[in-house]
Amino acid sequence: MPRSTNKYKFIEDEEARSVAMRKGKKSLIKKMSELTTRFSDVDACLVIYDKEGGPLTVWPSTAEAQRLIQKYVESKKCSVNAMQNHAAFLEKKIAKVKENTRILMMKHLHDVNAIGEITCKETLSELRSMLARETEVMEALIKEKEASSSTSSSSKPDGV
Repeated sequence: MPRSTNKYKFIEDEEARSVAMRKGKKSLIKKMSELTTRFSDVDACLVIYDKEGGPLTVWPSTAEAQRLIQKYVESKKCSVNAMQNHAAFLEKKIAKVKENTRILMMKHLHDVNAIGEITCKETLSELRSMLARETEVMEALIKEKEASSSTSSSSKPDGV
């Protein structure tokens, strides 16, 4: 039978929320204890800050938690480059977004220029074909005029 999933939501009633927090802390501490007991090569600590100003909960002890946190800070996984404050993270993110925006704008501008060039080429091609048609019509009219003027001059009497 599949496990049912719990839907978590904010507990409105302050007393019920406090009871749920106490039970949750107790359950979390029990799970951490089981984890370190089951896997003897695992070092773990738990620090819970209560937003409402309750007591700080530290498991297994404050000294052990400090030792593990110091060990983590000194490890390669926690280098100075990896640890950064929130402002520095956001500044890097903003700079990256600005750069991506600049690149997209340049690409879009290039696309607009390419479309403009294509449109200009199409317009120029249309103008050339229109000019060629007009030229043909004009040449035909000139030939027709020349032909009609040569026939009318040959049909006139010489003395008139």
